[in-house]
Amino acid sequence: MRRARFALDLAALAGAAVATALLHHGHVQAFVADVYDALRALLPARLRRHRSKLFPSLLQVYYGKPEVHYEVWVQRKPRAIEIGLHFEGERESNRRWADALAASAAQIQAALGPRAELEQWTRSWTRLHETRPIVGEDWRPKRDLTPELVREVAARLARYITVLEPIVEQERATPRRPRAPRSGAAGAAASRSTARRASARSRRP
Repeated sequence: MRRARFALDLAALAGAAVATALLHHGHVQAFVADVYDALRALLPARLRRHRSKLFPSLLQVYYGKPEVHYEVWVQRKPRAIEIGLHFEGERESNRRWADALAASAAQIQAALGPRAELEQWTRSWTRLHETRPIVGEDWRPKRDLTPELVREVAARLARYITVLEPIVEQERATPRRPRAPRSGAAGAAASRSTARRASARSRRP
């Protein structure tokens, strides 16, 4: 009898934990959707034609390829909201985007302030972003993700877009320069590497 009651207690606790997690999940998703609704009203007319993706804890807004997108990401474990511009394509392309932003670093910092940081955050992806901590000792989205915070985050994302998109547009319109062919040992090594990759592809079923 005691074992059965203990099992029932455990099941009740697990059910309560799942219900709480789903409730939190719903509040985060509603917050992200509200940020997007507020953002659309804040953008100037020339930047209102865009595409977007809504996920349970993040929003992505983009004007060209989705690999280059503006993002709001509600992060539970660090208890923070990230706002920024992400480059999540091929490594070489991401570096080119980062170089374009670095060339306008003074202009960007004057417009966005010192919180905006340009960094490589995976082996290939780069981003210009900032994080806003969520104040509180525990994770309570219903309490912490307020309408006031919706307006603040939407305004900050709109600022990122209005400041950065002209730079992104200019870089997008700039023809990519072909890389100069390598010579000597480096060129020979690159040729061997290319040949190995081609051979590997030909052996795939």
